[in-house]
Amino acid sequence: MIRTIEQTTMRKVYWRVLPIAAVSYFFCYLDRISVGFAAPHHEQGPRPRRRDVRVRRRCLLLGLFPIRGAEQHHSGEARCAHLDRAHHGDLGLLSGATAFCTGPYSFMTVRFLLGLAEAGFYPGLVLFFTYWFPDRHRARIVSGFTLALPVAVAAGAPMSTGIMELNGLWGLAGWKWMYLLEAVPTIVLGIVVLFYLTDRPAQARWLAEEERAWLTSTIDHECRQIDAHRKVGWLQSFWDPKVLLLALNYLGILTASLGSFYGISFAKHDPNLAFALSAILNSSLVSFQLAFGGGAWGLERPTVEPKDLLSLRVPDLFAKGVDLSSVVQAESDAAANPHDQVKLSYLDQAVFEFYGLELDEAVLASESVSRARMLIFEAQAERRRFVKPPAPEMLGAYAGAVVRVVDDYLRAKGQRHLEATIYRRALVHASWTESSPGLTAVRFTMASGNPINGPIVHQSEGQELDGLSELIRAKLHSDIAPYLNERRLLRVYLENDLFVLKPSETRYWTQTTGLNDADIILADHWLGDHAVHA
Repeated sequence: MIRTIEQTTMRKVYWRVLPIAAVSYFFCYLDRISVGFAAPHHEQGPRPRRRDVRVRRRCLLLGLFPIRGAEQHHSGEARCAHLDRAHHGDLGLLSGATAFCTGPYSFMTVRFLLGLAEAGFYPGLVLFFTYWFPDRHRARIVSGFTLALPVAVAAGAPMSTGIMELNGLWGLAGWKWMYLLEAVPTIVLGIVVLFYLTDRPAQARWLAEEERAWLTSTIDHECRQIDAHRKVGWLQSFWDPKVLLLALNYLGILTASLGSFYGISFAKHDPNLAFALSAILNSSLVSFQLAFGGGAWGLERPTVEPKDLLSLRVPDLFAKGVDLSSVVQAESDAAANPHDQVKLSYLDQAVFEFYGLELDEAVLASESVSRARMLIFEAQAERRRFVKPPAPEMLGAYAGAVVRVVDDYLRAKGQRHLEATIYRRALVHASWTESSPGLTAVRFTMASGNPINGPIVHQSEGQELDGLSELIRAKLHSDIAPYLNERRLLRVYLENDLFVLKPSETRYWTQTTGLNDADIILADHWLGDHAVHA
């Protein structure tokens, strides 16, 4: 009979306590780690650097440390449901308040207060379990409850990044929407917990009378056995060997979940070496190496691991005669103005010169950041940047890259050079009803004379484009669209002129694609087949 009462009673208790506890811990941990998801996506308002993110995580831990023991002791004397509601309310309000921070100090203050609010949540729930679960059931309930942690880590990234797609809605940045919307369930749970959870088994109206009596007597009997064996004071518990061993174990869990600590010592070396290394690690050249330079690059690597840093190709900073002044100055300017694209470009240029890159190599590296963001993050905002119509400046840079490569080949004979003409209007305008982005054309003309140092790129209103569509259709004996839908590139040779036609999307008109198209044009020249190529 006792066995039957235990089975029916504990089944009700598990279903009553475990789901709400796991969901609560899920949103509690999500509020804690959300700053890591927001850091790479801050596009408006205060944008924390990686150093600021690390400092705020430490502020969170500083808030957790001194309060947990005291609050756990206090929660044994107070109503657990009220405490849990307070934790949920404070967590939700403080997490939502992060969206309204205006600088690093307000961020760190909120993170410290968030640590204070969260401090008693986990130990308070573990203590709450001791009021409801006999000793032989506690390992099962704690393990089931903590399963919410890996679920929060796994589901937190797509959930948080998905919310940040609301960027710009009602004038709020995406990372602000993330903090606000993820705070709402936590606040709602605080209200639900107050009415749903019961402090002690004796107050549980959802249990039958004999079930309440059995659970209350069982828990009280175990408590009397513990008190009779040994009674440990609150301060004395801090020095208990078992407590210290468990604390060490939990420290390892936190270190693994929040990130490990790594460092490079520059003791007894020039302090500028540290700034030079910082310049290299924050340049687009490192983005190129990490995103495109390894055999394991791809969409499943949103974070950088220590082994990835070890694979980076870095010049010997300790070699004699190495001039670090330009790199260090560029790093200092970029650190003081992290939003200034001009300063970031100067940083890239200084690193490229330090590596001794050629111009074409620098082009590949400088455009790697935007390409990697589209491939790795796959966010709607990133895709919009790549499918919008190319600006005249971009078309000019693309044409310049093509001319530069072809002129390097023609310079050997010194008889001809290539010139480019970009147009202020598209050849075919976009038609969203037909799902067509439109067509953009760039004209290349072979002219006499030795190539000069820089590429020659002209701009035109595009009057000569009026008859180009009909001419191409006559040569193809078909419409233009099928060719471009398949190949995304159409080359039309007309005596000394070459027209390059591609969809009116930014991704097809970068300098990197210009380098590739120049190689294709040279291949056409060597083959000697000047016609229409798709």
